[in-house]
Amino acid sequence: MAIESTRTELLVNGDFATGDLTGWLVDDTAHFPVMPGADNGNICVLLPQPAGAPGLNPDELAQENFALTPGDYWISYWYRASDLAGQPTDLISIVNGNFWYWEGNSPIGKTLVSFTTREWQKKTSSFTISGDAHSTRFSLQNLHDVKAAKEYAKKMGVKLEEGPIAVRNVSIWRM
Repeated sequence: MAIESTRTELLVNGDFATGDLTGWLVDDTAHFPVMPGADNGNICVLLPQPAGAPGLNPDELAQENFALTPGDYWISYWYRASDLAGQPTDLISIVNGNFWYWEGNSPIGKTLVSFTTREWQKKTSSFTISGDAHSTRFSLQNLHDVKAAKEYAKKMGVKLEEGPIAVRNVSIWRM
């Protein structure tokens, strides 16, 4: 007897297939250009913004208020250092994925921090919802100019450089 696995995607337009930011929350779409990628899919480029930019956190691409029920979930996305046209570069920046939700009166969060390279890298992480989750939020950020990111990079022996970060195939799903 074969066991069938079903995958329920929670994000809207996580692959940027619409060619724009449909489903994503941003303060200024000019800071998040969507363009064709070399692999026949679309990418979104997270452009550097000054620290303390008004509105959402600097360089934040977000979705929120998607439904979660008890069970096992996965987060994944691909990222790399890029230029303004989405082409690979050798700059090292930090891409930060944040996932937050509330269970009852308790906030629960997961942070995924990674250094970029010129090659596509996949970040994947799992989490389990045990109760009724609400007020969900997922975001991606380019953390080149955040004090904590600079301190983390220094601790890891990495010299950060300001530059865009390309992302693609952003997904949160339940198995």
